[in-house]
Amino acid sequence: AWKLREKMSEMLGIPLKTSQWRKIVGQLNQLASLPAPHPPAVELVLQQYSRFDAAQQQTAKPKTLDDLGRAYAAGRRKESSARCWVVEGEGKVLVNGESLETYFKRPVDRDEVTLPLKVTENSDKFNIWVSVNGGGTTGQAQAIKLGVGKALLTHNMEWKPLLREAGCITRDPRVVERKKEGQRKARARYTW
Repeated sequence: AWKLREKMSEMLGIPLKTSQWRKIVGQLNQLASLPAPHPPAVELVLQQYSRFDAAQQQTAKPKTLDDLGRAYAAGRRKESSARCWVVEGEGKVLVNGESLETYFKRPVDRDEVTLPLKVTENSDKFNIWVSVNGGGTTGQAQAIKLGVGKALLTHNMEWKPLLREAGCITRDPRVVERKKEGQRKARARYTW
């Protein structure tokens, strides 16, 4: 990643047009694609123009439990987003202030929510409370599953292979495809 046009203009002390900046970036990309290890002169030039120095880069700090022993994580699916808190307890699940059975009528959705706990064999060891909005029941249940799975990793990172294999910590990026102009639906066309 190279410096943006404004920063590069400041560094060089001349105003750069976008086309000039693109030419410089193209040359830098060619230099960077040389086989490693780079000669010291090339490394010096690349370092001057790179966007981030090693000192500027921040490593992601591991998530920890808060003062009350809670782990927080967010999960999303389709139009749904869920904020999940997981704390050690007796296995109660509250969704938007209601119990799991009253909020989700379908057993499939209830099973989806509790899947991370079943996979790690912790169904009666953690309490969960969730604030979820948007989308339908299926999307909400899958958003909660992702949030609970990520929050469980804060409690114990050794569960990661189990949760990954069960699909509890992988974000499903699929969303509804938009309708196109001149078509009946996203892909369906008119028949005349």
